Amino acid sequence: MTPSESPFLGLGPAPLPQPEAVSRSAHAAALLAPPDHFGPIQVIAWEEALKAGITYAQIIGRRRSAAFMRPRHVAMWRAARETAACLPEIGRVFSNRDHSSVLYAIRKVDRLVGVAGAP
Repeated sequence: MTPSESPFLGLGPAPLPQPEAVSRSAHAAALLAPPDHFGPIQVIAWEEALKAGITYAQIIGRRRSAAFMRPRHVAMWRAARETAACLPEIGRVFSNRDHSSVLYAIRKVDRLVGVAGAP
């Protein structure tokens, strides 16, 4: 058999079996869902990070850039309003911050949204 008669000449590697097609929206939704092991405070932080266009690591991290601080403050505010967690517990999720940092964030967001009785 000459090389020109070879059944493999020019065919390249055998095609791989293709996985079932998944719609883009279903795949995107799976990527945007928080991990299953996250607690309620972590889920809130995840949601706020997505809204702000930053990563979960950035919203809970130590950096104090304005791009991270506003979403972090909103996440702390939401965690205090939507969960039964105490301030130290919320602070532990956000890179072990002190309860007074969480209290500052709550008061700041209260002022921004115009909550009655906010200091």
